[in-house]
Amino acid sequence: MVQVLTHMSEAKRRRLVWLLLAWIPLEVIAVGALAMRAPNATGWLRAGLVVDILIMAGLAIVLEARRAGGLTAVRTAAIVRAASLGVVAFAVLDRVLGIGALGSALALVAICELTIVGMELSSAGRALRRVRVALRGGGQARWWRALDSVQDGALLARALVTEACVHAAWLRSLLRRPLPVAAPGAFGVTATSSYPGLVVAMIVASAFELPVLHMFLSAKLGPGHAGVHVAVLALHVYSIAWLLGDRRLLHESAHEIAKGALMLRLGLRPSARVPLSAIASARVLAPPDPFAPRRREPGLVRVTPLDAPNVRLELSQPVVVRGLFGVRREARAIELYVDGPERFCGAVGEAMEMCRTMSALR
Repeated sequence: MVQVLTHMSEAKRRRLVWLLLAWIPLEVIAVGALAMRAPNATGWLRAGLVVDILIMAGLAIVLEARRAGGLTAVRTAAIVRAASLGVVAFAVLDRVLGIGALGSALALVAICELTIVGMELSSAGRALRRVRVALRGGGQARWWRALDSVQDGALLARALVTEACVHAAWLRSLLRRPLPVAAPGAFGVTATSSYPGLVVAMIVASAFELPVLHMFLSAKLGPGHAGVHVAVLALHVYSIAWLLGDRRLLHESAHEIAKGALMLRLGLRPSARVPLSAIASARVLAPPDPFAPRRREPGLVRVTPLDAPNVRLELSQPVVVRGLFGVRREARAIELYVDGPERFCGAVGEAMEMCRTMSALR
């Protein structure tokens, strides 16, 4: 079964997921109708619940395999978590039916969750040791190295390093640390983008919104409730810090042509290494019609801060693009936003031609 799913195409896997999702309500109706006519209705309902939970657990594993980049990349913690969530769902529904297996099921869930916590902490410890090694190198690129060092590690480690990158970035922004000097083959994304200005507008709007929100809460809740006001203030401050950090990381990142590949880096957003040999063509996109419906294209990944993409890369072979918290997507075409799209496409074309020439000489 694992080998069949591994060699199945993305379109077939998607159809299989929808087929399993459509099967559940049909199965519930069939089992319910059978239970009404059969003497052992509780047994039939329990069997139906077991089948549904197995289907949902299988769907969870398939979706996790899609996120991880293949069934062979699914970690044991994800399987344990899918099993524990299945037990929770079964126990709740079992309780509703009056059978009462909730206590023993929750004990099994607790064991599963403690196992996951131990695995995550162990993996995070190993990943954070790699982070310390990456940070020792110093320089402006140390946070990028730290982020790259945990992309294949535990979710806890990726989340911790992502938070550290964001908070270090907004501190650099408030301290007015100079931006790194762009490499000769680098192309930025923020000189003509509307996103940095939008961040400033959102921060100003948040500053005006905050006192109004506190007055509204005071009117609705009455005196006291200091914890609610502190929580709202903390959420606003945290959101502003994330916006400032994301804006700074976008300013510091750039797409670069180096070492026979196009390195895509958009802050904490999508990043990828696209070999020049995998690029079939690079062309400038015309400004889109704002009233036209947005098309969905399988295998298309957009790498843009907020603006409509102005460059499209056609790929001759799929490339894995990593997103926030290490989420992976397989791209067969990439649309991105860059400053100077004509210059970018010209540089990519020259690099592709040079790569072909060197390959022919070999």
